[in-house]
Amino acid sequence: MLNSKLTLVFGTLFLFSCGGSTSSNSVVSPPSPVVLPDIQPPTLSVAKLKPASATELHTQLTNGLYYGSTSSRTTALPEVAPNMSDSEATVAPSFSQTITQESGVDEADIIKYNGEWLFITTPEHSTVRALRREADGTLSSSQYVALGLEEGTYINGLYLSADHLSVLSRKTSFSEQGLAHFWSPDAEKFTLSIVDLNSAHGSQTLPSNDEIQTIQFDGNLITSRRVGNQLILLSTYWPSNVTLPVATTDTQRQANLATLSAIPVSQFLPTYEMNNVREALVDEASCFIPEDATELNGYSGVVTLTTIDIAEPTRINSICVNGMYDGIYAAQNNLVIFGQNYVVDAQGDYSEQTVLHHFAVANGAIAYNGSANLAGRLDWNQPHLRLSIFDQQLRVVTTETTQDVTDRFDHQFYSLSLSAQDRTLPVLGRLPNSTFPQAIGKPNEDITAVRFFGDRAYVVTFERIDPLYILDLSVPAQPFIAGELEIPGYSSYLLPMSSKYLLGIGQNIDPNRFIMQGDLATSMPAPIAEGAKVALFDVSTDTPRLVNEVVYEQGATPAEFDYKAITYLPLSSADIRIGLPVQSWSNDNDIWRSESRLELLQITLENGGVIDSHGQIQSPENTQWSVWRDRAVFDGDDIYYIHHGAVYHAMWSAPSVLVGRY
Repeated sequence: MLNSKLTLVFGTLFLFSCGGSTSSNSVVSPPSPVVLPDIQPPTLSVAKLKPASATELHTQLTNGLYYGSTSSRTTALPEVAPNMSDSEATVAPSFSQTITQESGVDEADIIKYNGEWLFITTPEHSTVRALRREADGTLSSSQYVALGLEEGTYINGLYLSADHLSVLSRKTSFSEQGLAHFWSPDAEKFTLSIVDLNSAHGSQTLPSNDEIQTIQFDGNLITSRRVGNQLILLSTYWPSNVTLPVATTDTQRQANLATLSAIPVSQFLPTYEMNNVREALVDEASCFIPEDATELNGYSGVVTLTTIDIAEPTRINSICVNGMYDGIYAAQNNLVIFGQNYVVDAQGDYSEQTVLHHFAVANGAIAYNGSANLAGRLDWNQPHLRLSIFDQQLRVVTTETTQDVTDRFDHQFYSLSLSAQDRTLPVLGRLPNSTFPQAIGKPNEDITAVRFFGDRAYVVTFERIDPLYILDLSVPAQPFIAGELEIPGYSSYLLPMSSKYLLGIGQNIDPNRFIMQGDLATSMPAPIAEGAKVALFDVSTDTPRLVNEVVYEQGATPAEFDYKAITYLPLSSADIRIGLPVQSWSNDNDIWRSESRLELLQITLENGGVIDSHGQIQSPENTQWSVWRDRAVFDGDDIYYIHHGAVYHAMWSAPSVLVGRY
């Protein structure tokens, strides 16, 4: 239609210029200038959501794609590192399992174990290796799960339920689309492979190919969870089949807008393929947009929440939201999508906001409940750990960067009701408040760890020392700081061992290193050994107490940022075994060397509590390789240490005696 109109205009001009008029003095009016809509740059809206009509959804997606065609960069949704979390301390089976944030909500990991089979993968490879545990504790020779993945596919993580192994993988390839304005994803896909393990129970072999169900989805997987047989996927999608030339003139921009307007909205939404049949992943009638969206707003993609019944994979439910979001927090019947916004206004003032959208989940169906907009951010390291649902409340800790150089951070706690009022989650209480004005953290201390447990929250802040705060949340309208403890260093991950004991994993830092030379006293305190630290705290009262700690000098552990690296096996409510990958560095004549190992800890929660070192497991080869993807499994007295893809077997009673390399 646009080309025919232009042809008509130019054809008319041609007739006039070639004598089509009888008057030599007639003046031809120039064509009307192209008037383009003033599409706004894509931003995160902090408004609540509303169901979108097909027209509204089409407008938002078209505007986002159009804006991208006038820019030199893609507006694709950002990829977020897989979310990490920790679990409530409950007595587990005789073998260790993946640590999770919420009891009953499983999370993907690079290894899974069920007492019979050990499944191992690495993100760098597209295979899953399986070893069967024999009656004497040894492992059988490796087998490989025949997933049949395409070349260039990489595995994100594994889930293991009673009868199924679920494998999530992704494939991304890029190609230059002619005159397209950016290198766009040519085939952004992720795959779910479901392996029926029923025939593998008690068998020496894994299922054959025909017992594997494969589902391939459009888009990029952000994170996932599993509740029973329900697998929950949060993914992003933007149309990779829509390519537009770079628009440098208004006429070209108008042509791009006309091209987008003619594309049905269904072609802007993701699909999935199962059993060689491709279906729409989400229906346009099941999508949401921000309530404040206008005809001049929009974003080029959607985030999609999907539930799949692992036992019956054809049972798939999805909803989508147009916008930019970072991740999810998941409880058994609740999901919260969160996004973080960083804004500099026309006056140059900087602000941070977090938007939360709560969804209820029942029998695989996902229903939008309400939203909240809070000042501050959740930060980058395991942001979902700053959220918790308890007793129909959503509890949140945010951090706001200020312009005050003497105190650069304001930390806030919020308690929100899940009983939404007009799709808004009301604030029940906050901290600091008028009754309890004490700030969370000393001036210039940022938060390094947050953990909720029952009606309490534990918060660690740090600048030079590590204050551990206990927040009493028993009265939602009047939260308060019940107590605090200051020790050197900080914890970046907190694991409740019980209602009385808390484990902190982080770094031991000598506070004297921050003292300027001119401020030194005549006598300096003895230096404090620095390195990875595991500390046991007694939190049975409002005055927390350090029980004792273990420090690995010049060391670090991936558990600070990826606590799935922790191996956790409670033998009883008072006797707990911990495994922790640690890498240490040393300097010998200006030559730096590293050492990798699995440290073993014995924790007793009786008679005041104690944490003791129980030795270490060191692989006989490749000890300098990084431990950042290391894992271990405890099964009774057996220890299986996975280091750089190899498996070593030892006993708790004799950890230095190794069997393997498997």
